[in-house]
Amino acid sequence: MKTKQSVFALVAIAALAFASCGGNGTSSSGVAKKSLFGDIPELYEEKAVDLLKEAASMQGKEASMGEALGLVAKMQVMYEEAGKEAQPLADKLVGEKVAYELSDSLSYQLVSDIEVKKVSLPEYALFGGGEQTTRLHVNFDIVMTQNSEEYIRLYYLIMDDDTPIGYGSCSGLGKHAVGDTIHVKDKITAPDVPAKYAKACNMLKFVTEYTYYSQRDALREQAKKWNEELEAKYGIKKEDDK
Repeated sequence: MKTKQSVFALVAIAALAFASCGGNGTSSSGVAKKSLFGDIPELYEEKAVDLLKEAASMQGKEASMGEALGLVAKMQVMYEEAGKEAQPLADKLVGEKVAYELSDSLSYQLVSDIEVKKVSLPEYALFGGGEQTTRLHVNFDIVMTQNSEEYIRLYYLIMDDDTPIGYGSCSGLGKHAVGDTIHVKDKITAPDVPAKYAKACNMLKFVTEYTYYSQRDALREQAKKWNEELEAKYGIKKEDDK
């Protein structure tokens, strides 16, 4: 029984990740702010609703293992169907420019637009925690304004105007001197939060390492709270809640 209930819970968790895949104005970069992930988060959340309700209805009941595994199969089909519908939305994001701001005390300046080169849609892995949300593959250039004694790492917050929703970083850029231009390739990963928050993300804010780490734990707690609210909305209970 516990194994079957674990399957129900895992399906629900995967569906919540599936639903996350994923303000107007102008940033200091001069690029108009718009939803980074477009309508993709809402599409996936709409697809996940029925499965979330079904998983919730089966929890705590004497359902068969076949019924539990049937939910897994439905989840796989859902990802495939959503992927087909979301691909045109992803294609529209290619070539878009990402709005950004730079905080003070950084050792570099951006000297190009942040351009979306490719969009990877959410991927599904029920076991092993391998679910992935939407990812934007981007290219841009930076110029060093200070010598770097250590390997360079870029840190940023994913923002809804002035409100941080998620975070990300980029490493592997080596050591550089003042005046060096670095071509950066990175993936902006949609925060694992309910769709309305993921869709609201409209810019990046590049920050210092200190700011990044001081914000990261709070953002993780915020995402946990939002996802628990979504779980409660659909009656999802985890194993340790019983």
